[in-house]
Amino acid sequence: MLTRMAGYDNWKIVALTFPLTLTFGPLFLNLTLGQSGVFLLLSVLLLGEILKNRSGYLEIFALTMWVIASGAKIYPVLWIGCFPLLKRWRTFIIAGALCLTAFGLVAFLRPKANADYWFHFLPNQTREFASGISVDDQSLSGFLSRIMTSNSYTLPGLDVQERREVKWVLPWDFSAQSIRYFSLVLILLLGAGVVFSWIRNNGQTPEGILYSGVLFSLLLFPHMERYNHIVVLPALVWLWKQKALYRHLTVIVYGLFGLSRLNHLWALLPSPIGPLASGFGLLGVLMLLGGLSFALVHSKNPLETKEAVAPPTGL
Repeated sequence: MLTRMAGYDNWKIVALTFPLTLTFGPLFLNLTLGQSGVFLLLSVLLLGEILKNRSGYLEIFALTMWVIASGAKIYPVLWIGCFPLLKRWRTFIIAGALCLTAFGLVAFLRPKANADYWFHFLPNQTREFASGISVDDQSLSGFLSRIMTSNSYTLPGLDVQERREVKWVLPWDFSAQSIRYFSLVLILLLGAGVVFSWIRNNGQTPEGILYSGVLFSLLLFPHMERYNHIVVLPALVWLWKQKALYRHLTVIVYGLFGLSRLNHLWALLPSPIGPLASGFGLLGVLMLLGGLSFALVHSKNPLETKEAVAPPTGL
């Protein structure tokens, strides 16, 4: 599916590019850790497909996979936020109904476990992740915390059986409240830029708008680990197909996610190099989001392009 999205339909190219996909840092991390990111990736690909080509059976399958992805990680719930803007109200309503049905069924069958999850476990985990930022947290707030305040971190070293303590002492030390406010302002500015690119695109490339929303969702919540970046692959492939200019950007971004795979090596570096290098994954998301937004703003409707180059038919 990724190869076809890039504009290639040749089994030789599929065979040659498969190792690039398989060894993509976040994807390989999912496979080695046993994470569910492969299902999230499939969900993004299927949602993009139904935005391009409507099909009854495919739509139900894609939305079912999206519900499963939302149950696994929660943040995929945000992905369908672009559907109303694209005037895909029917798809949006079906997705909401499926999601409410699935979560409602769990609440009905396991009321005690369901209540404990939503009202105790999840809030406690969120507070713990927000206050105890890890080196691998690739959310915007997590990265800002690492580069704006001194702290110490305990993490596996180059040997996964060995625990190392790293202390980064910075010449500045901002309060947690200041970091939260600054992070919120940046999120609002980035969100405004994303919505602007959606409006300017005017629904000409709906799958590109979806992938843009997927990238933005990776910035928001604490404990956004590197394996979650597996869902950037459709955005990388989509941008590769647009223009030759964007291909240089996709190669750079692919490399940044590769560097992010070595995060525990960079963590051994002294500050401020270590804290900055710990955000290679986040930098990859931001660069890709910027390139995608630029491409959405400057995309042309294929019908308009054909009309523009068509020769005059009369005097």
